[in-house]
Amino acid sequence: GHIDLKFNIADGLTFTTTNGVDYADRKAYSFGSSKAMGASSMSNSNVYSMLLQSTNNLTYAHNWGGHSLTATGVWEATSYERRNMAINGNDLANESVGYWDVQNAATRNASNSYSKWTLLSGVARVMYNYSDRYMLTATFRADGSSRFTNKKWGYFPSIAAAWTVTQEDFMKDVQAISNLKIRASYGIIGNQDIDPYSTLGTMSSMAFNYGTGTNFTGYWSNTPATPDLTWEKALSYNVGFDLTMWDGLLGAEIDGFYNYTYDMLTYQSSGYPPSMGGYYPTWANFNAIDSKGIDILITHRNHFNLLGKPFWYDVAASLTYSSTRWIKYKDSPNIADYRRVVGTQYGSQMCWKADGLFRSEEEIDNSAWYGTRPNVGDIKYVDINGDGVIDHDDRGYFGFSNRPRLTYGLNLNFTWNGFDFNAQFTGGALFNVSLTSTYYNGYDDNTIWTQTFKEGANSPLYLVQGAYSEYNKENATYPRLTLSTTSHGGDNGVGSTFWIRDGKYIRLKTAQFGYTLPKKVTDFVGISSLRIFVEGQNLFTIDGLPDGIDPESPGVNNGYYPQQRLVMGGLTLTF
Repeated sequence: GHIDLKFNIADGLTFTTTNGVDYADRKAYSFGSSKAMGASSMSNSNVYSMLLQSTNNLTYAHNWGGHSLTATGVWEATSYERRNMAINGNDLANESVGYWDVQNAATRNASNSYSKWTLLSGVARVMYNYSDRYMLTATFRADGSSRFTNKKWGYFPSIAAAWTVTQEDFMKDVQAISNLKIRASYGIIGNQDIDPYSTLGTMSSMAFNYGTGTNFTGYWSNTPATPDLTWEKALSYNVGFDLTMWDGLLGAEIDGFYNYTYDMLTYQSSGYPPSMGGYYPTWANFNAIDSKGIDILITHRNHFNLLGKPFWYDVAASLTYSSTRWIKYKDSPNIADYRRVVGTQYGSQMCWKADGLFRSEEEIDNSAWYGTRPNVGDIKYVDINGDGVIDHDDRGYFGFSNRPRLTYGLNLNFTWNGFDFNAQFTGGALFNVSLTSTYYNGYDDNTIWTQTFKEGANSPLYLVQGAYSEYNKENATYPRLTLSTTSHGGDNGVGSTFWIRDGKYIRLKTAQFGYTLPKKVTDFVGISSLRIFVEGQNLFTIDGLPDGIDPESPGVNNGYYPQQRLVMGGLTLTF
């Protein structure tokens, strides 16, 4: 529930307060009888949580002449607490008491947990506007989080300015430009997304007997404390303009941006020497990434007469280029440059570099290989470091990431004589799709897209038609046929550039065509309106990927359920 109050203190000065509580206290009891379950059991659990939030806003607004000034101060406090307790028992000596006496259980266990965090926030904002010609907004925000120990507070300023050029006197005679606004902004925001108590050190116990018959308990630090951990920060610059010409016939919105995220909350080894727990993971403000690019939106709307009826249409085309790279990452100091994360595109995958297929036994004899000796028709990997062995030291970052650096879209709309149509095209480019790669647990393996008849499933036709064989040596584009019981299909399933494809695509995401009956018809039958329509989703995709691969899918395609093509019709009836 929540309570909202507003007070008009004076002319232009108002105070609003919003106070809310979200309370939950869930209890659960269960009992299983040996007569029904084979073995008796019981459990009790209680989960309690409460979120308290108070937001208080003091605002002063004043207008004079063409000037407008709004000053706002905000103070917000948020607190969240959660308690969890549970007891379980098995093999009850007396089932008549059900779940009420855990002492009746031959085996029993209990668990509990507790968590609490608070956040205090203060915001000061000033907005100035002169005749919709000059606009300025300046904001300063301070946030204090209990999740941090010594450095609880983060400070985040921002400023934005805009100039409506067409409001100037020297633009009054420029008839072609209806609106031109230039914008620029700068700001910093923060992130505190770690679990409460993450900055505290933890210890574990271990028993030692020192060669005696008596055990002595000792303690060691398995997680070093990080009392100086503080807010992650994201700095952003943006500059752009809005343009409208010929009363809306042509419009444009263009923005250039640069974002820099630093002091990232990074879970990593502590950085201390091994004697001080350097091998144990902990939190640190370390990693950094940046992103830069441009957003472009071009619109056109107009109408003309078609068979004596006005034909209205509008078109909107968008394009975004964004390149995100690692600026700072805790790479090992002793690894090769091609294995370093710093400088790579965000989302890039580490893999081996492939050099086609082995075509002869002689080629195998004169090459390095991974794992067991390959067969003719298996993938040939490149010995990047030249040590004569294909191993994990030859893996690196090759190619693009699995996130498009270029995205684009096209929206079409028209109406004519009761008919209406709209369509949305989307697409992406400058990214890779991996048919097989490293899973989240670090394990490389085939997928249904890279090994024929994997786990007894059907096989994509291209794997069979293009497979290396005695009858298809020179023109083979895929490895030899292997059964799913063969380990890795001859190590062909490891993540490598052999299975990486250019992911560029364009897709008709949605489309709808409808017809609204004329009003004289609906009035005659006694209804207000009737519209009949047919629509579809994911109607077609143009790409260079094998059939069945979705360019919008994750980096590893195994088990991914493809997006459905949907076509349906309907009507909208209003009485």
